[in-house]
Amino acid sequence: NYGTKTDPTVPDTYDGRSVDVQGTIYVSDRKVTFNVWDSETVDGDIISLIVNGNEVISSYTLTADKKSVSVKLDNMGYNYIILYAHNEGDLPPNTCALSVDDGYDEQVITISADLTTNGAYNVYVE
Repeated sequence: NYGTKTDPTVPDTYDGRSVDVQGTIYVSDRKVTFNVWDSETVDGDIISLIVNGNEVISSYTLTADKKSVSVKLDNMGYNYIILYAHNEGDLPPNTCALSVDDGYDEQVITISADLTTNGAYNVYVE
């Protein structure tokens, strides 16, 4: 009773900004936990995290500590996450460390965004 997306579903734009797909993560379960933090210099980056069009973290200021949100992905196959930058902190661009934990494995990536382009990743459920 859930969708199967065989083609990437990342939109071309989000909230008036272009979307830059920066890679694909493969996970084994639709239930995942996303963690976000500033892995470099903590410089006041403020982000929102969008999963399949739903804002799951809103206007959050990144720190060295991880902020977690658990999500059930909509689809087997392709899903997406978008990093929306509300600012670029003191050191542009806005860079966010993000981990995806599917209960079997935790993968860590870095997503970058600025005030004209959103960063995105495909999240593919195998």
